[in-house]
Amino acid sequence: MPPTKKTGWPVRTKASDKADATTRNVRAINESDIRKREDKTARLKQARLEKEAADAAEAAKAADGEKAGK
Repeated sequence: MPPTKKTGWPVRTKASDKADATTRNVRAINESDIRKREDKTARLKQARLEKEAADAAEAAKAADGEKAGK
């Protein structure tokens, strides 16, 4: 951004405003994608843990059934 002659402060141009808006939009999209990915990962992890717990309970029940049958 070129400085003004009177104040020496940078002046925002339309191009830089548009670039800033584009950057903000891209960051918002990326953050949204990250949240979606993290949510999906958490759901899949929870489902995996629940399945592992159910499988372990089923295996323990089967092992108890074998002991009782002997």
